[in-house]
Amino acid sequence: DKITGMEVPSDITTLANATRAINDSGRYPSSVLFGIETAIADLAAKASGLALCRWINRTSSYKVPVNAVLSCNIDSMEEEIKSLSAFGYMAFKIKVGLQSIDEDIARTAMLRNLLGNDVAIKLDANRAWDFNSAAAILKRLREFNIEYIEEPLCRSEIERLPELHAATDVNFALDETVQDMRLWEQLLESDTVYAVVIKPTIAGGLTRSIELANYAKARGGKVVITSTFESGIGVAACLHLAASLDDNILPCGLDTMRYLADVVVCEGFPVIDGCMSLPDSPGLGVTIKDNVPV
Repeated sequence: DKITGMEVPSDITTLANATRAINDSGRYPSSVLFGIETAIADLAAKASGLALCRWINRTSSYKVPVNAVLSCNIDSMEEEIKSLSAFGYMAFKIKVGLQSIDEDIARTAMLRNLLGNDVAIKLDANRAWDFNSAAAILKRLREFNIEYIEEPLCRSEIERLPELHAATDVNFALDETVQDMRLWEQLLESDTVYAVVIKPTIAGGLTRSIELANYAKARGGKVVITSTFESGIGVAACLHLAASLDDNILPCGLDTMRYLADVVVCEGFPVIDGCMSLPDSPGLGVTIKDNVPV
């Protein structure tokens, strides 16, 4: 009922105001708010005759660099990389902290050996270690020139990230910590954080994600936009958002449609030279398949 009769937003500021008005009671889960706001943003961009990324930022690119994600299996790593070589990825990501420290070191060493020195390696620890364990493994990982590691410290020791940075000189990225805005802002103010990972579905929409990205950028942080395995519509929205951030963006975790049985949309957004390209047609630029139930 709050959407009925609402004026179509003319810019990103009025879209943010409309989203706040819709959710003034705070009743909508972040994923629902993301869906509602994406629909309104698509309509607004179409009304302006612009692709959504250009509606947000008139100088936006139509390409978004993306990273490949590898499994945790060291025995299949070489074959996985070969199968992905045609896509030209310039960044690869693996999970760490699920196996022993020696196994994580061996996998990272093998990855660097297979990729050479010109391709970025990202690690994601998902808060796996206490401070002493993190310090020990990160000192050993430095020789492999990793771009950054996400969330190395367990929940109870996250506030020690500046201390860990001083001890290891490794770049860090924040992901789950965005759920605690006080701590997220505190760590960004400490000049310890290299990048922030933003998931629009969890952040609560496009405009909230832009606010988070701008906050990080103002404090020297880079931004990574990541999918949470949305349908093709959600991935398209995330791609437009990432494209609108221009030079502040790092290779994103948006190449997830290949893992879905049905992506709902006709467009596939293939990866070419390590980038996913967006259509320049108005709005999201996607076409819903005929057989999708309504």
